[in-house]
Amino acid sequence: MYLQTQIFPTMTDYNQEIKDLTVTRSLRLLRDGFKSDFATFAYADERMTALLHDLASEFVDNNIPLAHCSSDMKDFDGWYLAPLLEKSQVRGGEVELVLGDNHYSTTDNYASVHVNFEAKAHFNLAVSDVIHPEATKEKLDELYDDLCDRSYYVKDADENYKHSILIGHGYKKIVGQYYRNGLIREFEECPDSAEDLYHQRSKVEGYHGHIKEGLVLESAMNRRGIENTHRHASLCLIALLSVAMTRLKAGYVEELNHLEGLV
Repeated sequence: MYLQTQIFPTMTDYNQEIKDLTVTRSLRLLRDGFKSDFATFAYADERMTALLHDLASEFVDNNIPLAHCSSDMKDFDGWYLAPLLEKSQVRGGEVELVLGDNHYSTTDNYASVHVNFEAKAHFNLAVSDVIHPEATKEKLDELYDDLCDRSYYVKDADENYKHSILIGHGYKKIVGQYYRNGLIREFEECPDSAEDLYHQRSKVEGYHGHIKEGLVLESAMNRRGIENTHRHASLCLIALLSVAMTRLKAGYVEELNHLEGLV
């Protein structure tokens, strides 16, 4: 039901970013994404807007969800990554880093995350994930230069533009291999650093467990089926977001998604 993927907002200059961030945007995401009456009320409350403006960083630290997907347990998790990121992007989310287990480590996902979303993919590597020697910068540049007679060819284009054009011409696999090669080399050069980064994914696992237990997400379902599952999960997330908003309005700045006593 949950993609084991963590999305981190871009923070180039943390203090300045927090200062400039308007919390009304976060409220719009909640209002427009979930159509919650509470969110509409919160968005119109100037006092809450002022409070959230000062506490915007807490949204980052407290796992405030922007989007979710529901899938059959027999489905392959990796299929749902790009649609989930698209939902987040439509709702104003900015993706810098995507962490996931090996189910997401497909060439399509590496290509999509790096090129379509201009983020970094850091997926758990399997023994079968080896360097593809043909997927080099030089080879991709050569493939791109072969398109020099096309109207959209730009001689000194940046890497992202070149790779987006190659994906459009059916070269998504080799583009994905190129980015996975980079992750493999990064791990080989500094395994401890790469492992430490990947361990951030444990926060995702803990958060999923927190939601499942705190909202009685699975056992409280009366009916089965993807549509019912998705509807039930949406209602549960609305409840979680409403709790976060209520806590912020009351002046709490910690444990915004704390669910004790809610169910």
